[in-house]
Formats: sequence, C-alpha cells, structure tokens
Amino acid sequence: MTSDGEALAQASKSADAKFRADAPTVPMTSCRSTDWIDFRLVDGTGKPIPGIRFRLDSTDGKSAEGVTDEDGCAGAEGLDPGKCRITWLPAKE
Repeated sequence: MTSDGEALAQASKSADAKFRADAPTVPMTSCRSTDWIDFRLVDGTGKPIPGIRFRLDSTDGKSAEGVTDEDGCAGAEGLDPGKCRITWLPAKE
C-alpha cells in the first residue's frame, strides 16, 4: 500500500515525463487585456430604473448601446482598459 505522499510523487514524475520542453511550433502572439463595466441606475429613493437606453464610449473609440434591465442593471464586456463614458439616450418613440 502506498501513502498519499508516494502517490503524489509518482503522479508528479508521470506528469513531468509527458511534459514537452521543446519550443512552440506556432508563432506566439501577445495577449490583449480587456475590461468590463457593470452599473445599476436608481432614482433618489434607491428604486431601480428599468428601460433606460444608454451608450458606452470607450477610450479606443468603440461604443456599445443597451437598455437597463428590470433591476436597473446593465453593462458591457470587451472594453479597452481605462475610462469610459456613459451617455443616457432618449427613449425610442
């Protein structure tokens, strides 16, 4: 019967034996870091405000539009890190 320590050591040796140390065969690309924003729109009493249209403008010049949900919440992903601007849009007629 082997101890937990011995079993862990054996598993480690097995994993090390299968690890490839040769250089990658595909070109390496740098990672692009993105950010996100979530917000909740409420009135002066703290009650959520649903159905409000907005536009988010990020520092890279991209924009996204949306509408707050029934809890007054909304957000966006994939933004460049940094500041963004929220613009409240008029209701559609």
